[in-house]
Amino acid sequence: MLRFLIFTFLLFSISFIAAKNSNDSIPLASIQKLNSRSNETHPLVSPDGQRFYFVRENHDLNIGTANKNDIWVANKNSDGSWSTPVNMGFPVNNEENNTILGVALDGSTLYFTNGQTIFFTQKKGRVWSTPKELNLKAKSLKPIQGYVSVDEKIVVLSLENEQSMGSTD
Repeated sequence: MLRFLIFTFLLFSISFIAAKNSNDSIPLASIQKLNSRSNETHPLVSPDGQRFYFVRENHDLNIGTANKNDIWVANKNSDGSWSTPVNMGFPVNNEENNTILGVALDGSTLYFTNGQTIFFTQKKGRVWSTPKELNLKAKSLKPIQGYVSVDEKIVVLSLENEQSMGSTD
């Protein structure tokens, strides 16, 4: 329930900011389209405010078996409302737990995890390229959550390994 409340608060906050900046109101039905019976986590708005990325857990349309997370996206419509979210599918999502980490300033590069590896993909026209592994020195660490700055210069990760002080650090 707490996750739902936090996610809902973030959606209303994002909508309020978008409405404040555009002098338009955003219909509640548009925001409600972003929720499902599954857990929605890791909300991320593209730098231009036109796309809303998030992780949807255990949804029937997710790739892989039960208990898998996929990255979904909704686009902002011309009236300021959000489209119905769609699963990003391959090559972004795979059978592992997929989590969005960041979007580059120009919106053409996504950073995400698929299980224990951090990847990036670049948009070529309307298609995302085959993901490439981000070259990090900490190969033995399992990324759980993270963030990549829009200028792509800073990567902050919550990691898990045998030397963690808690379950993730």
